[in-house]
Amino acid sequence: MAKLTFTRFKCDVDTNEWGSESPYFLTWVGNVKTNTSALKYTRKAFWENKVDPGPWWPVNDTVVANFDLSPDHTLALTLMIEEDEGVDLTFAEATDNNANNALKSVRETMAALLNVHNQNGSNIQAANVVSNFRLTLAGAAKKFLQNANGASDDLMESAPGNAAKVIQLQHAPAVLTQVTYRDDGDGKYLAEFTVSA
Repeated sequence: MAKLTFTRFKCDVDTNEWGSESPYFLTWVGNVKTNTSALKYTRKAFWENKVDPGPWWPVNDTVVANFDLSPDHTLALTLMIEEDEGVDLTFAEATDNNANNALKSVRETMAALLNVHNQNGSNIQAANVVSNFRLTLAGAAKKFLQNANGASDDLMESAPGNAAKVIQLQHAPAVLTQVTYRDDGDGKYLAEFTVSA
C-alpha cells in the first residue's frame, strides 16, 4: 500500500487571462482489481489571482493513502482548470453524492466507469481503456464549467481527450515524472506528484 501526494505546481507560461491566474485541479485514482477509487479536488485560497510564471507553488495534498498504486492495476489522472469569474466546479460538485441531481458528481461518474471495467476484467493500462477514462474525467468536469455571467472556467486543453493527463505511476518511493498541462494557446503549467510508502 502507498500514498500519492500532489506535491507542487508551477506556471511556466500563463494562459493569457487578464491579470494573475487562479488554477485548480482534479486528481483521480482508480484500482480496477479492487474496484476502489478516489477523487481529490485541490484549490487553495492563497493561489487566488496570484499565480504568474515563476517559482513552484507548494501543494502537499494527499490524493490517496493506504492505496494499492500498483501500475498494473491502477490508473491516475489529473486535470487543471483555470478559474474565470467565480469557481464553476465546486468541491461538492466534484466529490459529493449527487443522486438527486441531474448531474452526477465527477467522483460518482468515474466510480461508475471503474465498476464497469472491473466487471469486464479490463486491463486498465490498455490504450483504449485509458482513453475512455481520460475522456470521461474531462467530460464530467466540463459539464460544470459554466456560470450565470456567461463566462466559464477553462480546462487546460479544451479537447477532452487531451485535458486529463496520465500520472505515470511507479513503485514507492518515487517522485513521478512531471505532468504538463497546456492550454489551446501558449499556456503551460507543470505539476509534480510523489509516491511514498
